[in-house]
Amino acid sequence: YLGAAIIPAMAGMFVVAPLLVPVIYGPQWMPAVEIVQIFCVLGLVVGLFQPLQSLLLGIGMAKVVFFLSLGTVFGFGVSKWIGSHCGLIGVAVSSVLFSTLVMLPLQLFILWKIIQLKPLSLSNAIRHPVVGAVVMVAVLVPLRAVLQQGLDYDVVALLGLTLAGGITYISVLLILDRRLFWDAMGYLKRAPANS
Repeated sequence: YLGAAIIPAMAGMFVVAPLLVPVIYGPQWMPAVEIVQIFCVLGLVVGLFQPLQSLLLGIGMAKVVFFLSLGTVFGFGVSKWIGSHCGLIGVAVSSVLFSTLVMLPLQLFILWKIIQLKPLSLSNAIRHPVVGAVVMVAVLVPLRAVLQQGLDYDVVALLGLTLAGGITYISVLLILDRRLFWDAMGYLKRAPANS
């Protein structure tokens, strides 16, 4: 469920960042578009494995969470310090590289050791959201070019892209994995009652 939400959200934000940044922060922030796009990749990696800490705490492995958090803080600090020699882009890229090359394999290893979650099982669980996000991006990139040339207002183009992206992704998910979609919707409906 988390992958079904995070994967299209980060992919969509990556594509619409050239419109999103000036709409929210103003045109003077256009140089930040690349940084936002890089952090979309970071958000994808970090977001997918965020529940690991809850899982570890739930099975009484608070010490592992402590040392994992300590290593994450230290690792991000070092990687950002190294990246800072190349400016803001360097900081963003170094964060993504640390997350992807160090934290991702470590977290996959921990999941494999604790609950025997195999990489193939994980890839099978997120394959339909990934396909849906790829199709969505394939639709949004040319559509963004058309809307940016045809509309004077970035906010209208941004809304159009968001709507088109949502419709495309949901359509693909309904075709490939209708059960996942309806299970996720049912979960969302139940969530307020359980909190």
